[in-house]
Amino acid sequence: MTGPLADRLAAFDGKHVEPLERLADELPRTNATARRLLASAEREEPRLQVASTWLLKRWNELGFAFTPAQSRRIVKLLGAVTAWEAKLHLLQTLPGLVIPGPHAEALHTVLRQLLTEENKLVRAWTYHGLFVLGEQHYTYREDMSQLLANGQSDSAASVRARIRNILAASNWA
Repeated sequence: MTGPLADRLAAFDGKHVEPLERLADELPRTNATARRLLASAEREEPRLQVASTWLLKRWNELGFAFTPAQSRRIVKLLGAVTAWEAKLHLLQTLPGLVIPGPHAEALHTVLRQLLTEENKLVRAWTYHGLFVLGEQHYTYREDMSQLLANGQSDSAASVRARIRNILAASNWA
C-alpha cells in the first residue's frame, strides 16, 4: 500500500490514538477502504498492523458491517498478525462479525492457540472470541464451556474477570 493513507498509518507512533481517531472520521467507510486497511494490516510492519486494525475495530464499533469476504480475511489475519495490539483489536472486532460457517473451524483453531499468548489482554479477549464463536456456531459450545472452566485458574485477574462477565451474560456457558 502506498499513498497518503499508507503514510498516515505509518506515522502512527504506537501510543497516541488521536491521529487514528481523526483518520477514522475522515476516511470513507466503504468496502474499498476496508480492503485497503486489511491489506495494510497484512503487512509485516507492526505499526501498520496496529494502526490498521485499530481503524477496523473503530469502524466496527461505529456500525460498519464487514462483508463475508472481509470477515474471512479478519479471521485469517487474526492468525497472522504479530503485534499483540493488532491481535487485541481483531479479537475486539469479532462480536461485530458474522463468522462464515466454513471458517468457524479455522477461527476456533486460532483462538485455541491464542489462549497461550503471553499478553493477558489478548488471552482475556480470546475467551470472549470463543464465546462469540459459540454464540454463532452451537457445535463449539461444549468445548467453550470446558475452556472457560479451565480459564478460571488463569493467573491474570483480567482474564478471570472477562470469564466471569461471559458466564454472567450466557445461559449456556
